[in-house]
Amino acid sequence: DLGLLDHSIRRSLEQSRLRKENRRYRQQLEKANRDLQANLSMLEQDQQAGRHVQMKMLPETPKKIGDYRFSHHVSPSLYLSGDFVEYVTVGHDHVTFFIADVSGHGASSAFVTVLLKNLAARLRSNYMHNGEQTILSPSAILKKANSEMLALELGKHVTMFVAVLHMPSNTLRYSIAGHLPAPIVS
Repeated sequence: DLGLLDHSIRRSLEQSRLRKENRRYRQQLEKANRDLQANLSMLEQDQQAGRHVQMKMLPETPKKIGDYRFSHHVSPSLYLSGDFVEYVTVGHDHVTFFIADVSGHGASSAFVTVLLKNLAARLRSNYMHNGEQTILSPSAILKKANSEMLALELGKHVTMFVAVLHMPSNTLRYSIAGHLPAPIVS
């Protein structure tokens, strides 16, 4: 019967078309999967490089400054994060140090730690070259950090503990911005 033959031919052509379409979809899916794997590998490499850079940004530990010994321990996250510690000498008599924790994980949180490292270096430089006293005032440092964070509009917040040690008198002045519980200073 011609109708049956026509139906069989149409069905065979449709199955052939579907097999070609499935093969094309499978090839597209395999390519997308290879691209995804390559991008994931690149992201993992970027994460590792970023974590390595973050760890290199941390100050030497332990570090002896005058009669004082400074040390810290940061347990690295699996992801880039915003955990940060810094201590810098200011002139012959002072050490300014802070602990910061940026909200969230990822590159944007890690970039904030770069901003904080840069802020400490700029404040120290401004003290040494221009006599600007901001780096000797914990509350002024917090105010400056807050101002710079708000200007970035990253949608991140930072908790910080900032302290200035005057070594000749063995006095410590500090300010806390949401960093609870307060760090143990001994």
